[in-house]
Amino acid sequence: MHFELLSDIAPASMLVNADHRIMHLSGGAGDWLKFQAGEPTSNLLEMVSPPLRTALRTALFRASQDGGTIEMRGLPQGEEMEGRAVRLRVRTSARTPGLFLVILERDQAGEGPLQPLPDTRIYTAEDHWTARQLEEELEETRRRLRDLEEEHGASLEELKAGNEELQSMNEELRSAGEELETGREEVQSVNEELQTVNQELKSRVEELSRSNSDLQNLMAATDIATVFLDRELRIQRWTPQAMTLFNFIPADMGRPLSDLSHRLDYPGIDSDARRVLERLIPVEQEVRAGDRWYLGKLQPYRTVDDRIAGVALTFVDISASKRAEEALRVSEERLRLIFENARDYAIFSMDPDRRVTSWNTGAARLLGYMEAEIMGHSADVIFTPEDRAAGAPQKEDETALREGRASNERWHVRRDGTRFWGSGVMMAMHDGTGKTVGLLKILRDQTRERQAFQELEAARAEAEAAGRAKDRFLAMLSHELRTPLTPVSLQMEELLLEEGLPAHVRESLEMVSRNVGVEVSLIDDLLDMTHIVRGRLDIARAPVCVHEAVREALEVCQRDFTRKKLRTEVSLNASNHRIEGDFVRLQQVFWNLFKNAAKFSPEGGLIRILSGNGRGTVEVEVADTGIGLEADAMERIFEAFTQADHSIARRHGGLGLGLAISRAVVSAHGGMISVRSGGPGKGAAFTVSLPLPAGTDV
Repeated sequence: MHFELLSDIAPASMLVNADHRIMHLSGGAGDWLKFQAGEPTSNLLEMVSPPLRTALRTALFRASQDGGTIEMRGLPQGEEMEGRAVRLRVRTSARTPGLFLVILERDQAGEGPLQPLPDTRIYTAEDHWTARQLEEELEETRRRLRDLEEEHGASLEELKAGNEELQSMNEELRSAGEELETGREEVQSVNEELQTVNQELKSRVEELSRSNSDLQNLMAATDIATVFLDRELRIQRWTPQAMTLFNFIPADMGRPLSDLSHRLDYPGIDSDARRVLERLIPVEQEVRAGDRWYLGKLQPYRTVDDRIAGVALTFVDISASKRAEEALRVSEERLRLIFENARDYAIFSMDPDRRVTSWNTGAARLLGYMEAEIMGHSADVIFTPEDRAAGAPQKEDETALREGRASNERWHVRRDGTRFWGSGVMMAMHDGTGKTVGLLKILRDQTRERQAFQELEAARAEAEAAGRAKDRFLAMLSHELRTPLTPVSLQMEELLLEEGLPAHVRESLEMVSRNVGVEVSLIDDLLDMTHIVRGRLDIARAPVCVHEAVREALEVCQRDFTRKKLRTEVSLNASNHRIEGDFVRLQQVFWNLFKNAAKFSPEGGLIRILSGNGRGTVEVEVADTGIGLEADAMERIFEAFTQADHSIARRHGGLGLGLAISRAVVSAHGGMISVRSGGPGKGAAFTVSLPLPAGTDV
């Protein structure tokens, strides 16, 4: 901000160096400068107007000679200044010699006398300072020229003396030059010969360098452990792989092979190397080093000119191939044992024309042909004549070749003509390239198994027929038993409505009525179970309130609860309790659970009935304080005609159908029924879980 305000009110100024090049400009300095066409310049004298150029050069020169401040007034500027004079000041920098501050401003009309700066020399147009200045500059130039002449004269004398010395030396040099010319010609001739020899040597060195580089890279890249020995069997060179076998260090270079220890199980390596050197015959041997195997080869080391320079030792790691050979041997042995000991299976191979190429002992035992008499013969002889006539061997062959395997179960023929039911598979055999090289067949005698299966099928069919007869009998028996009980039940209800019956007569009638109801219930259970077994349990689906089904079932069983003085706690808290189902069947499920709770609870016991919602379900729990259940009985009690143990049936009666029917009904609704118990004497809790309609919020 301060610098901008000064630029607005101060005159234009420029900072230049001794070469008159502008180093810095103030804000208004551009009004005094003009740029000329051509190469740009920073010289102030070339950028100011011609009327000021002479005065500016003079002021700069005077300031550089005398120091202080030079001020010129009344200088002409030109038409662009509207006839106004110009004031010029040049001040030398006291702190930095060689820098000058140039200040340009217009003379203002009517301006009072100028107050000069300290150490300022002022010049005006009326003083004709330009002419005087030119004279002073001319005098200064003359003085400098005189000094230059004196210096030039002294230098000329010195040059004359030096010239005489040079002429003398030149004569000597001319004589030496002639001698040198002669020697140069001789040297040039020798040099040409040396260049030729050098070029040949360079070419040989490059070839040797390339060969050496190739050898070094080959030795570093090879996986073969190689050691080079001279004729005294001293170490000359080795590959990196050889270091792991011989534990080489750089100091081993030149040492005898026999002085070094190695990991190879090859005690005769030194003597074999000497024998190779003496007889010039390579030695090859498999040797072991720890858990690895190597193929060692010792051979004479021949130079380019076919001279024996030593012995080359190479060790190729064959551990993988040795392991593969061992694995192959073990596999072949295992396969041979399997092939020979599979006595219950006939295993044999064939060529593509179905001629036998191998025959195991199982095949000889099953089919009656010995290996010697069947080898090379057609395997079609094991097929029955009718199968051969129908082309069965060819079809099995084609299927195996097309799909890779062919399975079949059919009658086969032994050598003695007897037949057996064989189950077998034929597979195509391929070599490493995928080419089919033959067929393999595995065959087993399944005659007994087939007979057993047929007998089992016959027994199953007989059992199913018996089951169907039993179902028909139960259905007929249930109908025949229920028919006479219906009028008895109605008659009992009418008699019980009679007034004035003696107490003992009413009690007897109620007992008869209860027993008739029990018989009707048992018959209904038998009918339901028959329908369940036949898969004909009918479910009439409609919107059902589960709570309503629970309440009505409770009303039906209320007399049973009252007779044993049982307490009931009912908490139907499910917020969603409407489902799609059969109201009568669900009422039957809850009635069965309530009847069981009343039957197995002691007099004065407690029965709790709860409801709630699970994840997409409505659940009803019936818990009692009765006899409880063993852990192994919790799943068995849902089977038909089954109770926890036989003593329960003797004490409490019943057919054991209620829970089986309940599970079938709940399952038909897509739900499930489960039970839990703390054990005998700790009661039981049955839970019925029924699915809510899709989209119901819980």
